[in-house]
Amino acid sequence: MEVYLFIIFLHLLQLCIINSTQHHQWEKALKICNSAKEEFLWATLAGLALAEKSFTIAEICYGQLKEAEKLVPLAELRSQPNPQLRSFQIALFGGRLREAESALLKSGHFFRAIMLNLSVFRFERALELALNSSERQNNGNKEHLDTVIGYRQRYLDLLGHSETNSKFLKYLSQVEVDWPHIFEKIREDNAKDQRQWAATTGGTLGIPN
Repeated sequence: MEVYLFIIFLHLLQLCIINSTQHHQWEKALKICNSAKEEFLWATLAGLALAEKSFTIAEICYGQLKEAEKLVPLAELRSQPNPQLRSFQIALFGGRLREAESALLKSGHFFRAIMLNLSVFRFERALELALNSSERQNNGNKEHLDTVIGYRQRYLDLLGHSETNSKFLKYLSQVEVDWPHIFEKIREDNAKDQRQWAATTGGTLGIPN
């Protein structure tokens, strides 16, 4: 009986938190969580804060949940001046990969969209984006193919496998994987963000080269 009443009590507190956030009463919601000291409620408030783009509140919640790995991405979200890149970061933070990719493509960050897919081993999608990027730019050199093929080969080497996918076999003999060139593209992509940030805020992002 006591457990049942406790569950009802938590549910009522959760409803109070939801109601508070709907009226933008974030301090009230924080007080409820602080008083109850229940991870379930902190997690509820964290999700609501992210949905409303209240990143400072979300940081507090994840700090209470001892999920330190989420604090740095949230700090980056708060300081991101580009609304489309912010949409990408929010979607990625929430695990919505397709939405994150869409935000990158809409903002013209084709290379980053390719790297996003490579980071989660979606090699065929990365290949598709690399080919589409070349078509958009009328670039016969297919400039991002080396990146996709390179990371695909590295992945297969780690597994001790050989390439059997015809979509990749088609380009193996056409592409020279130049890792210094690939790393330079990654640095340039970061540098582009630095320039955009500086133009918007007069500061720097502090991304390592």
